[in-house]
Amino acid sequence: MKSTGRKPPSAVRIDPEAMHRARVAAVTAKKTLGQWLEEAIDEKIQREQEAGKDPDDTQAARRKMGQGVRGMN
Repeated sequence: MKSTGRKPPSAVRIDPEAMHRARVAAVTAKKTLGQWLEEAIDEKIQREQEAGKDPDDTQAARRKMGQGVRGMN
């Protein structure tokens, strides 16, 4: 995914150790944390699609996460 400029900030809850590993990996790759995370997410989605899983199945995601999920497309 190519960056097209500034994007609104997003907040997620993540294990501090996982965040630290991501920061180290981003610095090592000479990328921003956001760029590195976007690439990691895209790669994960691609792997799951190739394995026959459908990460875009929003109905399954809603069931898995519970009824509190709003605005999933």
